[in-house]
Amino acid sequence: MENPLRFCEKGPVLPRFLTDVKTGAATTGFLRCHELLTGKRTCRSPRHLNLPPMKARNVLATLFLLVLVLTIFLKRRWQEPAAREVFDRHPGRLTLTKHARCRMDCRQISEPEIREIMDKGIINLAKSDLRDKPCPTYAVQGTTGEGESIRVIFAQCADETRVITCYNLHTDFECHCPGDERKKHR
Repeated sequence: MENPLRFCEKGPVLPRFLTDVKTGAATTGFLRCHELLTGKRTCRSPRHLNLPPMKARNVLATLFLLVLVLTIFLKRRWQEPAAREVFDRHPGRLTLTKHARCRMDCRQISEPEIREIMDKGIINLAKSDLRDKPCPTYAVQGTTGEGESIRVIFAQCADETRVITCYNLHTDFECHCPGDERKKHR
């Protein structure tokens, strides 16, 4: 016996996507002919699901959730990783280079402010060089208790941490310190 969906006497037959009513499996067939023979629509394509229109409240809730997930993702992506931090914030020995001392005197930055930034500052990975030789350099920046925004460049070796240089991020001082011609971390 031939499939009644295959032949139809009442006009052109167009192939459409059908879902078998008994098994739920997708089949190909001729929707118009099936509708004409049975009088029932069994098509399960998205436009024929007869779903109620989405309410504005649901749309807003969905958009809010998407924005929330995106915000959390971006915050975690650009936040400093605290658990896996390689920079030792409490080294056994902290040494100031001649260049750093000159910069500190010129910019009126004290050693306690350097230690404060070392303890509480944020590592700026864009200005750091973790592959620097002989020791990796870290650019740590933050705001001191006196309200100054400074960036300090530390070279962290196994036995000591050296302060290479420091900057005031809002005020540009005219300093003439040895090594100013090599402004690598600015």
